[in-house]
Amino acid sequence: MNRQWIYIALLALALVASLGWTMKQNSKISGLEEEVTKARMQEKSLDVANEFVRLLMDAKGNEEKIKKLTTSQAQNLIQGSESDSDEHGEEYEGEEGALPKGVKENFVIDATYLKKKAEDSPRYQVLVRYKVSYQVDKKVMGNDYEMVVDIIRNGDQLKVDHYKLEAVTPLSNGGGGK
Repeated sequence: MNRQWIYIALLALALVASLGWTMKQNSKISGLEEEVTKARMQEKSLDVANEFVRLLMDAKGNEEKIKKLTTSQAQNLIQGSESDSDEHGEEYEGEEGALPKGVKENFVIDATYLKKKAEDSPRYQVLVRYKVSYQVDKKVMGNDYEMVVDIIRNGDQLKVDHYKLEAVTPLSNGGGGK
């Protein structure tokens, strides 16, 4: 009879130890799942910023896609920048947004970085570095740009809330010159 109690006590002890270890592992797994979810949202914010810059660079015909990707604040900012360029831009006869004949445009995103995110904040700030160059005959001209894109998370959806564009350096190379 004493042996049975000893075996029962040992089994109970092993069961309690096993349950404790399992609970500890479940806690670790939950923490890791939370970290994976955060990393996925950060990666998704990078993708949203890239997509926004691509669509903005070729805005013609992409207005609806841009609207789906942005908040009303960003849409107002886009409309404001379009009206500024209309007021200060050069006159060009032809289709709006079209390049003159013989000019080739090249747009390349160089890098995208998650610039900052406050802990447990629904906001991400993404830095997108890209180049826009124009080739006329054999001469290439253009600029490197940086755009800081503020992205806000609402549930599982990410939208561009604000952006700021800055020309970094002028590019120049190609045949000829001074």
